[in-house]
Amino acid sequence: DEYFALGSFARASAEQLGAAVAEMHNDRAVYARKARHAANKLWWPFTQHGAKPDRERVNVIESASGDNLTIARHRLLPNHEISLEETQLFDGSQSWWTQGIGHGNSMMALAMGNAVGRYGHVLFPEFTTPHVADLAVALLRGPGQGWASRVFFSDDGSTAVEVGIKMALRAAVKEGEKPGPLLAMHGSYHGDTLGVMELSPKSDFNEKQTPWYQGDRCVFLRAPTVAVENGEHVLRIPNEGIFDKNDGVGEGGRGDKAATFPTRRSIFALGRDVSEVARRYDEEIMAWLNAAHDAGNAPSALVLEPVLQGAGGMTLVDPLFQRRLILALRVVAKRRKPDAPAPVVVFDEVFSGMFRLGPASCATLLGVAPDVAAYAKLLTGGLVPMSVTLASERVFNAFKGESKRDALLHGHSYTAHPAGVSAALQFLSEVPRLKRYDAESTSMAEPWDEQRARAVSKLPGVMNVTCFGSVFAVELESAGTGYSATGATEVAKKLKDLGIHARPLGNVVYLMASLVTTRLECSRLAKCLHDVISGHVTPE
Repeated sequence: DEYFALGSFARASAEQLGAAVAEMHNDRAVYARKARHAANKLWWPFTQHGAKPDRERVNVIESASGDNLTIARHRLLPNHEISLEETQLFDGSQSWWTQGIGHGNSMMALAMGNAVGRYGHVLFPEFTTPHVADLAVALLRGPGQGWASRVFFSDDGSTAVEVGIKMALRAAVKEGEKPGPLLAMHGSYHGDTLGVMELSPKSDFNEKQTPWYQGDRCVFLRAPTVAVENGEHVLRIPNEGIFDKNDGVGEGGRGDKAATFPTRRSIFALGRDVSEVARRYDEEIMAWLNAAHDAGNAPSALVLEPVLQGAGGMTLVDPLFQRRLILALRVVAKRRKPDAPAPVVVFDEVFSGMFRLGPASCATLLGVAPDVAAYAKLLTGGLVPMSVTLASERVFNAFKGESKRDALLHGHSYTAHPAGVSAALQFLSEVPRLKRYDAESTSMAEPWDEQRARAVSKLPGVMNVTCFGSVFAVELESAGTGYSATGATEVAKKLKDLGIHARPLGNVVYLMASLVTTRLECSRLAKCLHDVISGHVTPE
């Protein structure tokens, strides 16, 4: 850096610059070697260290820019010198779903750096900074438009949902009364903290992770899903019932084929509310809710990942089902218990929100708003961890009282840290200037080719394709199910040979675009995935 400071770069001789470059190269080689040695020291998340020697799969990220990771590979030559090679990998998981406007964005770095220089970190309760106030307004005008009135800051997505559950149970249950069950979804994933583990049925993510997991606090619904199968968008409805707790959902675990759609957009048409499928949903949902009220076991809240379930396998849930469920929950509660607090609807938008699927909030896609919603990941554009839980005024008022014990007693030392707040503000200001942003709909346009999705769905060994928003996911036919299945491992290895990093979810291999990934790049990526699955890999 000394050659670039105070104009020294202009005065440096060719020899000095050459020496500096050589020194930098050697430092990077040593760094790469030491990083690989870290295989003996690190405990990586979601990684089975006993599967094979860790050193065989260590990727040393030398730098990152845009959608690409620069991977440094080194080897020791016979003369004991180090050979260092660099390769570019497309970040196909967008670094665990965090990246919004690309790695190494200079405006994001400047915004965060300015906040760190101005504040470092400062306490938050009963204080604010101009940036925090501005971000709260921006969020209420964005994903919270029309329903939210308050913003609660926390540290990550799992915690944001935990906060949301605390809010929901307070607002939906009278003091001194026992809460009813929560409604949640099969195939869901809401985080790794102990509370939100209970929001998902038994799976690799919870039951074996802790003996504290009980799995009996919720009624789990089997959601109808939509995917591209053999070239067409197919709706499948569980043939053993939406509310059936049995693990099976019919032949192949896929449910009945109930309808097809000509395009992606038609899946979200509000006109579907008068369809036979809507009547079928209403009938089953209403019958269950009325029976629950009759038994004195009415649900207190509904928690769901709107539209697309992420870690559960990139599953597109029928938006009509989620809309009819929310409307029925509210209508039945108001009719059966008009004087009781209404059940609270919680959207976990940690994965699906913040323009991942197009709009800032999936409430736009569903045509119905929540009472509480959690956001993280894309919130800060992929720079630092921070989350928010948005709430309606009714939920906020449930915590008002004379005693501090009635307040929401939740927080952490770095709540609303200036670095994260400034990064989030900068991210939100950058989005409207992106090429794929549509000002009229205030949404990001689709980057993936629908025809490519249809073509991939016809390949042998492919069960279905989910192509929506920034996600292009392929479920492969393979033995085993769930996160621990390994059906997509070989596909991921071959993609890496083509310069694409993918991190499968069991038998589902997916690629994810950022908000700055071009349609041309998405076309290339989808073709590579097509070629790998079909067994026809075209050299670059």
